[in-house]
Order: sequence, then structure tokens, then C-alpha cells
Amino acid sequence: MGGSAVKDLPTAWHDKMKSYLGIEPSCHKDGVLQDVHWPAGYFGYFPSYTLGNIYSGQFLMQMEKELGNIDDLLINQEISKITTWLTKNIHQYGRLKTPKEIIQDTCKSEINVKPIIEYYTNKFTKLYNI
Repeated sequence: MGGSAVKDLPTAWHDKMKSYLGIEPSCHKDGVLQDVHWPAGYFGYFPSYTLGNIYSGQFLMQMEKELGNIDDLLINQEISKITTWLTKNIHQYGRLKTPKEIIQDTCKSEINVKPIIEYYTNKFTKLYNI
């Protein structure tokens, strides 16, 4: 699809969904236009999603340092420990601090992609036996 013309995207998308996922979208809304950001031209959302993932990797790493394994907390129905940590370290600040300041104060580091890369590597290694 990398070299497709815009007019050819619906067909290319349909063919790849069928090939990769065994799904045949019935219309463009369920195919190439399934994400409302694309046809509306809201391309700026994608970088913000990426930043959110990077931040969440750092927060998860720090939370696990302080609280232990998050999956164990969830299994043991101790979600209040997680929500208390989030409120104390992130939510209470709203827009009083920048994301950079919250990460610095909470994680004692600069913004760093390594935690989310480690998270995804571990996750997909387990899921797909890589």
C-alpha cells in the first residue's frame, strides 16, 4: 500500500484486511475510513497517542517499582492502590504541571521511550512466543 494513489486506497485497504485478517469490510466507513481522524484530517492525534503511550510506559514502570506487579494487583482486586497512586502522582495536577514536569517529579527521569519499548517487547514476546 505504500505506493498506492489516494483513489486506490479503499481497494488496497479492503484487500489487505481480507488477506491479513480474513475480514471484508462492507463499506469504506468500516474499511479505509474506519478511523474518524483520517477523513476529518485530524492527523495531529496520532503523535499525541504516541506521547501518551511513552508516558504510560514510564508511569507503569514507576508504579510497579512502588506497588509491585500491576497484574497481581488487578488479579487480587486491589485496583484502589493503582487509582490512589495515579491520583497522587498524576491526576491531582491536571494542567498545573506539564507532562514533562509530572514525569520528572514522579519517575525521577526525563521522558524516555525505553520503558514502553520494554513493555511491548515483553507483551508481544509472550503473546506470540517470539
